[in-house]
Amino acid sequence: MKLPSGRSVPCIESMERRMMLSGAPASTAALSASLSGALPTSVIAGQKTTIRQKVTISSDEAISTTVTVSVSLSTSPTFDAANAVSVPLMLTKPLHLAAGKSRSIPITLKSLPSTVPAGTYHLQVEATPASGATTADATTATTMSVVAPFIDLSSAFAKTPTTLKLGRRVVVGFYVTNNGNIPAVGRPEFQVGASPDGKVDNSTVIIGTFLHSISIKPGKSTLVRFASVPKAKGTFYLVAAADLNNIFNETNIDNNVIIAKFTTSIV
Repeated sequence: MKLPSGRSVPCIESMERRMMLSGAPASTAALSASLSGALPTSVIAGQKTTIRQKVTISSDEAISTTVTVSVSLSTSPTFDAANAVSVPLMLTKPLHLAAGKSRSIPITLKSLPSTVPAGTYHLQVEATPASGATTADATTATTMSVVAPFIDLSSAFAKTPTTLKLGRRVVVGFYVTNNGNIPAVGRPEFQVGASPDGKVDNSTVIIGTFLHSISIKPGKSTLVRFASVPKAKGTFYLVAAADLNNIFNETNIDNNVIIAKFTTSIV
């Protein structure tokens, strides 16, 4: 066959080389990841918080893709996908890196699910590229404690009168303290009674039961007042109880009841 003027037959070896190169698979970059930032000492599951970390992703080769960063908790100091506790945070970001370079991605958690069991956890991330690179993971060296939310009310009389006048209105006040770690907000039932022997039993006379709205932050107290008119003479110990129906699901309700340390006489 006659070739057109000015054309030459390409070297067969060169053609084969080009064909082999064009069919070679693209190399896969190896990603690595690390975490930095201080973890809070303690977090209440299901409550507002701020957990900030910075994940730094590096590549040994040039890469241009997107990467999805998944965040989870683990009791292990090394990445543990099998026993990870999921948290609601997953970020997808562009990842354009030259060989040997890195990119930092800030992550912020505003809360942990209320379903996270109480315990001590490392925070861990998994960085999954869309293509062209391996998956990388990282785990914090330090830990944080996750505690369950709870409310624990306790009662204490503000000032107990020693003598009352028969038929004259009196106001009894007692403090209710929230010893829990979340606010106590609701309308629990309260009760005031009179005990002849300083015990709460069948001999205790109920003076009154009432509902009262409260909003008590952890470690704070509120004053609850109860008004009554004495109808019979006698000497007794005042008794008060908070949250009779346990609407806050308290594990310790014994400290909801308070008994006066001295008697009150109605004359």
